[in-house]
Amino acid sequence: MRNLWSSAIWMIAFVVIPVLMSCSDDDDKKESGNESALVGTWFYYYEEGYDVYAFHADGTGVCSENSYDSPNDTWTITYAFDAVAKTLVIHEDGEPAEDVEVYHIVELNDSSLILKDSDDDIYRFVKK
Repeated sequence: MRNLWSSAIWMIAFVVIPVLMSCSDDDDKKESGNESALVGTWFYYYEEGYDVYAFHADGTGVCSENSYDSPNDTWTITYAFDAVAKTLVIHEDGEPAEDVEVYHIVELNDSSLILKDSDDDIYRFVKK
């Protein structure tokens, strides 16, 4: 009887421990994208031209507007990415600290970034 009880405990341990170890908080980050997917060069195309956003791993970046009115207008930014809250906050360098753009991340993967601003405008970026 003692061997049967001991065997049952070991069998339960071998089943329960791997199941518990497979649970992880990484699942939230996979669903909403992660910062490494954001890092890179993104293009936003619109009728008058396109914008380029280059996000660096250190929280900085460079943006440029390439339109008929502003050919190759470039500026630097800092950004904060929150995978859990699904937000991207962008601050244009040289602007007041409170002057930031806050976006809700609708989608982020290796080739697509979809942002929604506070006015519910949608911006679709492609990575190149």
